[in-house]
Amino acid sequence: MAGVPNPKDALFKGILGVERNAKSFVKCYSNKEVLARIEVDSLEYVQTSYIHDTLRERFSDLMLKFKYRDRSAFLYYLFEHKSYPDRFTILQILLYMVLHWINQKEQQKELDLIVPTVVYHGSREWKEPLEFAQLFGKLEAFAKMFIPDFKIELLDLSKLSDDEILGVEAVQAMIEVLKPRTKEDIIQSIERAISAFRKRYSEFEFRLTVTFLVETDIIDKNELFRILDRTSPAEGKDVVKTVKEQLIEEGYEKGFEVGIEQGIEQGIEQGIEQGIEQGIERGRIDGKIETIEAVLRLRFGEESTALMNDIRKFDRMDDLMRIHQIVNSARDLDEFRVEFAKL
Repeated sequence: MAGVPNPKDALFKGILGVERNAKSFVKCYSNKEVLARIEVDSLEYVQTSYIHDTLRERFSDLMLKFKYRDRSAFLYYLFEHKSYPDRFTILQILLYMVLHWINQKEQQKELDLIVPTVVYHGSREWKEPLEFAQLFGKLEAFAKMFIPDFKIELLDLSKLSDDEILGVEAVQAMIEVLKPRTKEDIIQSIERAISAFRKRYSEFEFRLTVTFLVETDIIDKNELFRILDRTSPAEGKDVVKTVKEQLIEEGYEKGFEVGIEQGIEQGIEQGIEQGIEQGIERGRIDGKIETIEAVLRLRFGEESTALMNDIRKFDRMDDLMRIHQIVNSARDLDEFRVEFAKL
């Protein structure tokens, strides 16, 4: 459980990688003019395997496709999430869009519309360019004809009031924990996020949320587990118990029963002596395999888990991340089998 390289990225992609959640997010937070022109139920996940490796670290790599206006045209949502203001976000997004269009031109004459959307969950105010031309400073009128003219949609979670946090339960939980909070309201925010799963419980989404809370240290671990023990849905108690056990094994919380402070010190010391780095890496790999299995079952049903014997043969994180991406982007089980066979 511990050792997730980018827990915010994992939460964002994991929650919105579930079709029901992605549709809900688009319905609640999209530009209203765009929303009026698409068929939300036509959602498809777009495979972005052509994106260069150096860009994978910068982008959420989440792209959604919808029928637009008529059945011969499509509109794409490109989602990027940021936890800090970045002046050149819009430049990075332009590069991502161009790569998509270059890939697309091989198959059709007209390019499809892309709505670039930044989901910002940092504590500092976003004052960075939303329009591409703003990167160039003051320009003479004639020069503007040589500059691409487009803007990005910005969803600033810090601007949402509690009443404006909408969507299905997992989406609400994701926003509750991503939204920057003061120390005073973080406990209530976590309680609302976990309580949301009482209405509709999903082990996969619940586990993602709990993992994020553990990995990001936004709250003291002892207080977090008191909230989880008190607020979690009955079905989620085993998840919380498993997380605690994994933390103990990895040396972060050694023995709740013998004293937390002493346990942490002993656990870390023993972990170092016994090669904690290897253990954490193994835990990351096992955790990724568990996630792949959960998403397979969620998207394609129990039949799909027959592939897990082959998937477990992969023991490199890069390969497993690629498999996870294919699970999220494949339209059906047959497409997943085809793409998986290429690895």
